[in-house]
Amino acid sequence: FKVKGEKNSLRFEVDSKNIPARLVREMIFEENKLIWSFRVENLGNKEINFQHVIHPLMPINSITGIKLPGYESVFDDINNGVLSLDGSHSLEEFLLSRPSGSTNMLFIRNIKMGEMSWDYVNKIRVVAKFSPDIFPSIGIWWNNGKYPDEDNCRRNECALEPVPGLNSRLSDAIECGKALKLSGGDVFKW
Repeated sequence: FKVKGEKNSLRFEVDSKNIPARLVREMIFEENKLIWSFRVENLGNKEINFQHVIHPLMPINSITGIKLPGYESVFDDINNGVLSLDGSHSLEEFLLSRPSGSTNMLFIRNIKMGEMSWDYVNKIRVVAKFSPDIFPSIGIWWNNGKYPDEDNCRRNECALEPVPGLNSRLSDAIECGKALKLSGGDVFKW
């Protein structure tokens, strides 16, 4: 990435080595919020499909609460099937009660609104807003000390990420008609 810093912002820019495309990320810092914007530029003359999944990792033991939007289903990517909650727990409670030594990669599919939030032990709340038309799913990586399965390498981390498509695989997004597309010379912003 080429990085350019200004008074209240950082801009990251990179050209793909595989396709004629450029990704630009910009972080704008305001008094009590961060605005994170993205742009993909098709530098070629043919349509491209693309998928961008932001994956900021957070330590699980610093998360005290999660609020997720309504959804149609939760897909368990590790076990390759729909996660069945017995009704006595919400998905948020399920995640926060995962035991040490467990890992989950879940996709909340067909979300009802583009907003989620999480709370930290220091009383800070992060609210993420995004378009559910562009990002119909939310990926949840919840690794409570299981991965990687090597001594002294296991991590305690999680990520909540808006996903274009039903999971984080571009080929699946293309197959189900949910891939982001960009005509030659066009720009896509979110």
